[in-house]
Amino acid sequence: MAPRGAVLGSAALVAGWYASATYMGVSNKALIAGHGFRFPGGLTFLHMAASGAVSAGAARWGASRGRDQHLQSLTHLGKVALLAGLFCAAVLAGNASLQFIPLSFTQMVGAATPLFTAAVLYLSGGGGQTRQELLALAPVVLGALMTAFGEVNFDARGFSLACFACLCRACKSVWQGRLLAAEEERLDSLHLMAYMCPLAAGFLAVFALPGEVRPFLAWADAFRADESRSSPAFLAFLASNVAAAFLVNILGFEITRRFGAVALQVLGNGKGAVTTIGGILVFRNTISATAGGGYGLTLLGVGLYGRAGRRARAQKARSPLPPPVEAGSAPGLAPPLRAKHKHKLSGRDLEQVLGGVVVEPGVPGSPGSPGRVPGRAKRRATDPGGLDRPAAAPLSAL
Repeated sequence: MAPRGAVLGSAALVAGWYASATYMGVSNKALIAGHGFRFPGGLTFLHMAASGAVSAGAARWGASRGRDQHLQSLTHLGKVALLAGLFCAAVLAGNASLQFIPLSFTQMVGAATPLFTAAVLYLSGGGGQTRQELLALAPVVLGALMTAFGEVNFDARGFSLACFACLCRACKSVWQGRLLAAEEERLDSLHLMAYMCPLAAGFLAVFALPGEVRPFLAWADAFRADESRSSPAFLAFLASNVAAAFLVNILGFEITRRFGAVALQVLGNGKGAVTTIGGILVFRNTISATAGGGYGLTLLGVGLYGRAGRRARAQKARSPLPPPVEAGSAPGLAPPLRAKHKHKLSGRDLEQVLGGVVVEPGVPGSPGSPGRVPGRAKRRATDPGGLDRPAAAPLSAL
């Protein structure tokens, strides 16, 4: 059974991630609906740039205390760049799909992300889920599908982009877990964010911002002309949204490191339900009975998946220990093989060896009974090739 402190720490981690994600989701809707800030690429760019700056500052402060980590090689940098590219591809594909299908349809497709993640993890050789965990994914996905039931307007292009975004999120979660758990090139959550976020911001600056520059300038002129709007209040609200995005990212990295990529996506489905509940409480949004039942089923599935994961980890901890390692061998390696004779003596060879033992008089000062030369017979028995060599001269001949 896990220590109580570890359980409380994990609960606080998940609760903090849910709280920051709920606030970020609600504030994103407020920025779009209340302030007209309809620039998803620009907002994500701000999230990545700010998260990279804060992470780099915290990493430098940690380096002064002896906790510095660096990229090991250009190959290591390429792996981090791949993580940033998968993140940006998921964002861009998700935003592009909204031009063809409604948000509810995108959320419905995104509800299958845990299944995509489990499949990618299995195909990449990262291990599969237990039967209980796979069964717990059913209410998670079914509940998320119920939230968008009856609001589907199918479009092949939008559906393809939504599926591609879902696949990119799954691959990003799996690859993120690999980087956090690597043996020789391991980076903790803070340092991985410090290297990944600036690369993601650069990708977004190239592929997302050019199409939003003119609309943003028009919005900025209208915002300054409206005397009812307060620039300092808006900037403070935007800063709080960016701070929440940093917490979502850093805590999401830590959840991936502790519980795995599939667990992060399962919690992500639950995050959508919690965000919707937050929108109901703040904006007084109304939902249908089917959607409400779907949110409840999603949260139930999240709880069942967490319980199945705890049982799987407890069963793994109770598994029998490997056989003890012999003394003198390295830990974690198989015991060394015992040395075997290269040649196998037959009965006739043994008679020849015993017959070749030289019997010599005893050492002066000892009884005159003959004695055997110590070590010679043993040397010949273990080295049959020595039978072909001439015998040494008797001691009396010296």
